[in-house]
Amino acid sequence: GGLHRLVLRRLAVRLTHPVGVDVRSSAPTGIRPLPRRRKAPSVPRIDLFSYGDVSPGQSPARLYRDLEEQVVLGDQLGYHGVWVTEHHFRSRGEVPEPLTFFARLSAVTSRIRLGTSIVCAPFYHPIRLAEQAFLVDALSGGRLDLGVGTGIANDEFARIWGFTLPDASARAAEIHEILVQAADRGVVDFDGE
Repeated sequence: GGLHRLVLRRLAVRLTHPVGVDVRSSAPTGIRPLPRRRKAPSVPRIDLFSYGDVSPGQSPARLYRDLEEQVVLGDQLGYHGVWVTEHHFRSRGEVPEPLTFFARLSAVTSRIRLGTSIVCAPFYHPIRLAEQAFLVDALSGGRLDLGVGTGIANDEFARIWGFTLPDASARAAEIHEILVQAADRGVVDFDGE
């Protein structure tokens, strides 16, 4: 299955001209539009990325504290974002709930974007995932980037989360569609398998 990405961002209207100025008209009104701003010099985008790998002798609790320190420093240094993957049962990392971790990080950072790379959609009820993502997005001031995909699906995980391995990709695609409906319309009307 492919990677499906849903980016949850709030739109903000920014006024670039004083109220009452019609910048579309060249008719003399006595008021001139503001001059165009120069484009800022291009600055490389710097993001943090973590699989949540635990070093030998490191506890998961220490990993979370270390990651938090790195993200707080990245926020202070102006990094663009942090991306954390979801992994279970030490299969490749120790962050089983990136959205819960981001709720914590949202309280100790102010600018850095918080991105999942990815949440394993087949492991979730879609409405519960939408609610959790919207809560973290609200707590963070609109800084959540929600990456959604199939993840590592094996027979053990399929049994634990109640799906069949051959259906993992289709289930992830359906959950993605439900998330899009929830984000775009605030209402879900979906008849899936």
